[in-house]
Amino acid sequence: MDAFTQKRMMESRTWWHRHYQTPDVVTRKRMMESRTWCQRLMTSCQKVDEDEFLRILDDSYELRRLANTLSSDTDSFVDIIRDKVGLNRVMRILGISDDINTILLCPIMIRFHEIMTHEHGKDLASRVLDVCNIHDKNLFCQITYHHHESQTTNERTWCQRLMTSREKVDEDEFLRILDSSSASSYHELRRLANTVSSDTDSFVDIIRDKVGLNRVMRILGISDDINTILLYPIILRFHEIMTHEHGKDLASRVLDVCNIHDKNMFCRITYHLIFYIAHNENGCSIIKKAITTADDLFKSDFLDLIAQHANLLSTHDLGISLFQHVVDLDFTKKTTEEDTRLHELMAEFDKILPITSDTAELHKLALKLTSDSDLFLELVKTKRGSLMAQIIIGKSKEIDTVFWEAIKQNYTNVATSFYGHHIFRRAINVVEETRKLKLVAQILRLDGYNALYLTKEPHIGNLVVEYTINRHDSVVTELVASGLQGHYIELSFLKHGSNIVAMLLGEDEELPLLLIVTEIVECDEDTLVRLANDEYGNGVLAKTLQVAKKLRDDLFGDLVGKLRPFLDTLRGSRGENIAQAINVLEERGKSRLFEITKRLNGYNALYLAKEPNLGLQDAIDLHEPDFTKLIACGLRGHFIELSFLKHGSNIVEKPLGEDEYLPLLLIIMEIDIKCDEDRLVRLAKDEYGNGVLKKTLQVAKNVSDDLFGYLVGKLRPLLDTLRGSRGENIAAIINELQ
Repeated sequence: MDAFTQKRMMESRTWWHRHYQTPDVVTRKRMMESRTWCQRLMTSCQKVDEDEFLRILDDSYELRRLANTLSSDTDSFVDIIRDKVGLNRVMRILGISDDINTILLCPIMIRFHEIMTHEHGKDLASRVLDVCNIHDKNLFCQITYHHHESQTTNERTWCQRLMTSREKVDEDEFLRILDSSSASSYHELRRLANTVSSDTDSFVDIIRDKVGLNRVMRILGISDDINTILLYPIILRFHEIMTHEHGKDLASRVLDVCNIHDKNMFCRITYHLIFYIAHNENGCSIIKKAITTADDLFKSDFLDLIAQHANLLSTHDLGISLFQHVVDLDFTKKTTEEDTRLHELMAEFDKILPITSDTAELHKLALKLTSDSDLFLELVKTKRGSLMAQIIIGKSKEIDTVFWEAIKQNYTNVATSFYGHHIFRRAINVVEETRKLKLVAQILRLDGYNALYLTKEPHIGNLVVEYTINRHDSVVTELVASGLQGHYIELSFLKHGSNIVAMLLGEDEELPLLLIVTEIVECDEDTLVRLANDEYGNGVLAKTLQVAKKLRDDLFGDLVGKLRPFLDTLRGSRGENIAQAINVLEERGKSRLFEITKRLNGYNALYLAKEPNLGLQDAIDLHEPDFTKLIACGLRGHFIELSFLKHGSNIVEKPLGEDEYLPLLLIIMEIDIKCDEDRLVRLAKDEYGNGVLKKTLQVAKNVSDDLFGYLVGKLRPLLDTLRGSRGENIAAIINELQ
């Protein structure tokens, strides 16, 4: 095999992989989970997966979703074809409809050589040629031709000169070949088209040349088979060609003159590479043209893809212009027809959205929308509504304020909505562009305060928390960690929950480690062994050991001490790696007895705090920050309860008096999560609780303006209720400190 042929066989895979890399961590994770599901469904011999596959075969929408996912990753597609069960299921899907065939033909074309030289390639080729329409068969045959035939260097040089030369002799020769009135000249035209498309490097150079582009466009449209020949190199080098200044003209020509089947193939490739050409002005124009040209099935695919991954597009003006194009389509407008009230309101937005210079009317409509929580939630949960909201956000400061207040009031519903959570991401992007960093922190703190609810929501909520952690903001990370206090072991048994716990540990922050180690040390023997042997919990425990050894030798020693009695039980099971990790990591074992005693006080802080004569106050008076944090973790979830007790309230006030951020954060998070209005009023009026609340306000003002502002916001609606009672001093303190 010559070097040129080898290059041509590799270039399709090289170019595809170079441009099919998503930049967003959370989105990449979602895509990978979808592909993992697809891989299992297509290759598993388990009856549950086989039954699911058969169910999908009878559901046209689900089948199209499966085909799109199947063709979105060519590596995965090749693996599926090489698997006997996978091949059988792909062949069962082929032939169901022409559009499904077109979807599956894309990865076959991109990885043609690898697939067709495998032992299963013969069966797959036979199936394609048996069930596909004449146009897809012709494209398949054209690909086969290109992988078999190799033009000589002289032929390629002749072709390059003929297509780009401004010399009259070459122009006359081109016109002669273009005249297809006779069979012989048409044969020459096919020969020219085959040579032009045989070397994609040369084809790209021809397209970049103004004369070359003009001549390629003159050849396109002469016949369907010529169009099919020229479509092949366009698809292989799609990204490079379509982001060039000439790409827009070439795409328009293809979509104007090609038959419906070749147009569908062009739209299919545009669909696969939408996120990578959308950031380019020419590429974005081509996407709009493809969507407009596509039939309703393809329009539906485009709408689903853009709405589901809107965060990849909403960070730049071209992406927002694409949203505007999509929501202006009659097809998109029809998607909300069943909800009359929402449909009528969105029609009002449609009338004024193109008028971007005057936002006063848009502001009125935004107020009308957000004043009704039910209507607002209906909007953000639809594809059309979510895209519309992302277009509107950023139009003016007043509009952004209106939407931000609506998001705050309906935060958990917006954040866990399949389409609505993109509005939250868009709001952050807009605020960051205006450099209002305090508002960004305020938005992200909502994730911290709602961390437990979001983490337990397996579809979207946990992705929102992952996005927040991935921003690597230590304050917000601590808020999330505090929001999950008391639930780390519970979450470690869940797939999505264990991911969140591992991510918090991966931030190398001390607070998540302290909270997790405290829970592990406090848990019973049976729970600890189950955790070590659990599919997800095992990973959390291993990660905790690694991070503890890296950050805090004392906490690592405590973990080893807790686990050592069970090492023999863990050997020979999934938990064996925990025993091995403990043996590999260096054992400290040299702590002074006094240090061990102090930490035992921390882990048993709750028990000691409820007993007035066990000396926990003396231990706090040592004024050692690490120990104070450990005691605060030991009391987590019980600060309010202790605040109603004489000796308990003294214990709560002691860590606060250390002016440490962690005790303050844990107390305020507990007030937020566990205190309804009635309980907060009782706390403010209580003989001992009043002092704790007063101390908390004073320390918050000294340590963190953000936490102070949040606590004041929680108390402000209750100030009238507190006046004339013991709680009146709380109102006075708030007025004094602000």
